[in-house]
Amino acid sequence: MRQHAIQARGKRKFRVTTTDSNHKLPITPNLLNRNFTIAKPNTVRAAKDAVIGWILWYNQKRMHSTIGYQSPVEFEQAWQRKQVQAAA
Repeated sequence: MRQHAIQARGKRKFRVTTTDSNHKLPITPNLLNRNFTIAKPNTVRAAKDAVIGWILWYNQKRMHSTIGYQSPVEFEQAWQRKQVQAAA
């Protein structure tokens, strides 16, 4: 290795990153801290409503850092507009 001027690199320290807070976007409200009281608890209907509500929030309203802090619905609408403009 000396003959070819090659040096070994040490292992880099592993850095855990959990969030990307290096942006100037407004902080979204904590929607998980809501009151989920229902009229008739412990019923199949209440469970279905809770699950469907969570799925709708997760798939349509939740902000994603990987798509520019947009909701999936906003991202898809912007993508469709770009496709129409590219086709024109």
